Amino acid sequence: MVHQTTFSKDFLPQNYSQFDVQKALNELVSIELKTAQIILAETTARAQTPLTIDQVRAAIFQTTIVGAPQALSYGIIDAIVEPVLPSSDVLYLTETYLAQIPVTPPVAATSAP
Repeated sequence: MVHQTTFSKDFLPQNYSQFDVQKALNELVSIELKTAQIILAETTARAQTPLTIDQVRAAIFQTTIVGAPQALSYGIIDAIVEPVLPSSDVLYLTETYLAQIPVTPPVAATSAP
């Protein structure tokens, strides 16, 4: 998931000037551009369908979720690996297995005389 860069205004002083807002905006734009460049540098070489800087920046400006096949084609991931459960030497505690276990009644607690 790629999402837009934000910061909380709770820590800002009460007299926050327009200059300060512009400076903060420039810093956010710089961070977003650098993030897009890092994403491109890391994904382009292994991508089947390389992303452009505009596509990455568009994904940053809105929350974007990419599925596994699409992430693979963009070079975000190297492979899609599905887990394989072992079939021997493992005990799976399923409802069927647990239903076969005999239930022993609890032992009544005895009080000392």
